[in-house]
Order: sequence, then C-alpha cells, then structure tokens
Amino acid sequence: ILRLALSISTLAALFLCESAIAQSTTCKGVPALTVIAKNGERSTLIGSYHVAAAGLRQPAKSVMDGATRYVVEHTGPSEMPPARTQRADWSKSLSEEQITVLRQRVGCTHGFSIDSAKLTEDILSFESAEYASSYAISHCAPPKLLSRDKILLSAANERGLRSWVLEANVQVEKQRRDVPEHIYRHTFYTAFTPASEQGQRRAIDALNSGNYDEITSALRDLAANQNDADTFRRVMITERNRAWMPNLMRYLDDGKAFVNVGGAHLPGPDGLIQLLRDNGYIVEATCLQAEAAVDYWAKWPISRGLSFAPTSASSCRVRSISQRS
Repeated sequence: ILRLALSISTLAALFLCESAIAQSTTCKGVPALTVIAKNGERSTLIGSYHVAAAGLRQPAKSVMDGATRYVVEHTGPSEMPPARTQRADWSKSLSEEQITVLRQRVGCTHGFSIDSAKLTEDILSFESAEYASSYAISHCAPPKLLSRDKILLSAANERGLRSWVLEANVQVEKQRRDVPEHIYRHTFYTAFTPASEQGQRRAIDALNSGNYDEITSALRDLAANQNDADTFRRVMITERNRAWMPNLMRYLDDGKAFVNVGGAHLPGPDGLIQLLRDNGYIVEATCLQAEAAVDYWAKWPISRGLSFAPTSASSCRVRSISQRS
C-alpha cells in the first residue's frame, strides 16, 4: 500500500513556474516541495510512487543538477523467508485467474528477469501475506516504463551522487512485521478488485496535482475499516516519519539535498511537511521540469480487463501548502 537542495540560481532554472504561495498555481511539470532550513540552505522534497505507473508525470533528470546528496527511505531488497512445500492456508482460496494475475504482476515487478511462476508459488507458501500483498498491488505498467525511483536513482548515479538513507533496512523490516497480519491479507485480496486499480489512479492523480491529502484518503478507502487504516498509518507512516527526522534534518541543514519518499509520507499532522514546519523549516510547493510525455495508454492497459484514460489536463494544479495547517 507509494523518492534537493539547490542554489537559488539552479532552482530558478529547474522550475517551470513560481512556488504556490496563494490558493493555487497552475504549472506544467511535476509537483514537489522546496524546503528551506533555518540556516537558509535549500533542498527539494518529492513524493514518489515506488513502482512504474502509466499516467504519472515524471521529473526530467536535470532536476538533479546542482544537488550534492540524493536521499531515499532505505536501500536494498527485503530478505524473504524460506519457501515451504505447500501453499499457506490464507492463499488456498485463490482462483486460477487471480494466480495468473499475481504471476503477471510478479513478472512485471522484476522485468520478467526471474522465474515468475516459481516466485509466485514461493510467496503463496509464506506464513504471512506481506510479500504477496506487495506484489499484488503492483499493477503492471507499459514495458520499459520506469518508476520515479529508478529515474531519480539513474539521474543521481549519472551525477556521481550516492544514495543516503533515512532508515536502515532492519528498521523498516521491523515496522512491516508490526503490521497486523489481517491487514496484509485484506490488502492482498483487495488488489484483485477494481477498487485497487481505482486507488492507484487516485494516487497517480494526487501526485500529478500535488494534492497529497488525496493519497491518504485513497489508502483509507482501501482499508477494511477506519481502525485498520489508522493502524497501518501509525506503523508504516507516523512512526517511521518521526524516526526519520534526525537524519532528514541533518541532510536538509547541509543543503542541496534531493529527497525522495513515498507520497503518503508527506501529508497530515504526522506527515513530513508538518513535522518539518514544526521544527522551523519553511516548506513551499513548487513545480519541477517534467520529462517528455509518452502516450502509453493506447499501447498497454493499466492491467488486464480495465484501463483508464490519462488525466485530461496537461498542466498540474499545485495546491498551496504555504500556510500552516
């Protein structure tokens, strides 16, 4: 269940429009945030959708020009448990059609570079549905379409920037284990319904418009109930955000950092925008230059049986976040 600080002169070259300070500003490009530390140093904070998704406007690699540090949540793959010889009880009610869709999404996630049939059987044998749910919600995107994370990592590598992390892998794995199992199972089975695809579209539209609160709403609507939504947010968003703050503030104080985190980490009273403001940072909405758009929609449906039209507006409506909520 969705990854800059540059000098003023460099920032001016990157932005296609002024930062949104009034009600809203219309601009072409990718919504992002300028963060100004108390010492005047500037950085960029961007919300990400961690997998490739058709319709999501992506930043041009040039947005990384002038950055001295690329910051992400964490690096490295998750370590999976050993596979068992038979499927777990929670996965035995899957239909063959659902298994076929899951196998496709496993293949899409890895670029079909692995034995997707074997990996699918492996994750269906795990005692927990955690790994299966993460694959199930990763809807297939058009071939060769890169995720925002991969685009920005490539841009950082081309500029000789290493990736700095906000948390160690062991820390995020602990948080994932703290999510109640029934939430993973609900997420897994919901991933095969139109509601999951509609949730993905809402998240994409939210990132394209800078309306980060809509990401929270989309996640809440996909949960089985409000209590589950609150529990998941507390474990995977709130607690991690607060744990990130010491590292994040250090990077921002140094300046010229480009920070890429999941879009759900930005909004709300426990989101990074408010936490930074509470610690004396100025956070302003801005637009970054977008890469040239490619129309994948006619070539590849967002997933089997259901496709969406792209956002009709060619420009993004960036909501003002300059006022403290």
